Amino acid sequence: KIKHVICFHILNKIVQKMIKEFPYDSVSMAINTFAVNEIKARNLKFDPKAPAYMQLSNYLSKLIKKKPRAVTTSKNFNVPDGQLIGYQNLVQRIENGEDVNIYLSKKINNLMFSDRFLDDYGCVHFHLGEMLVGKYIERTGPVALAFVTEDEIFFIETKHHGKDPYIWSNKNVLEILHRERPHFISKNKVTALK
Repeated sequence: KIKHVICFHILNKIVQKMIKEFPYDSVSMAINTFAVNEIKARNLKFDPKAPAYMQLSNYLSKLIKKKPRAVTTSKNFNVPDGQLIGYQNLVQRIENGEDVNIYLSKKINNLMFSDRFLDDYGCVHFHLGEMLVGKYIERTGPVALAFVTEDEIFFIETKHHGKDPYIWSNKNVLEILHRERPHFISKNKVTALK
């Protein structure tokens, strides 16, 4: 997996040079052919009407790289009793550097899906089930909202998946990040205006 991601990023860097030397259509076709092969190698379905490169990029941006990370929690974070074991299993996997993508939304495999919570806020939601059902941990009502960095996963709060219509847009997630980990969202803050 890491080899594919590295190849993908190297290809990205080469593209700018290639555009100067090759026609845009040739470069676009080469990139999309590479992306189609990557998508097929991962047994994913893609929309042939949309650029495969963009769909692959969308998919890869949602994955959490396997590597050990510190686990921290906000002052607001608490785990419902029924999900405590699932949460402890997740924390152990995070600290051991194991695959935690199995705790994420099943929609990560939909290459056209735009996850506004992740794309806009940089936050993910982890399901807190205990058992693997197919390729994913069992879905739970309460989910743990978190911010993922290269070295840390910061759990913000738990919310009820599907019960709160504003779970993905409620500003309290950003307010907690602003209070407790402002450096996580500093690049998103407007500083030129008063």
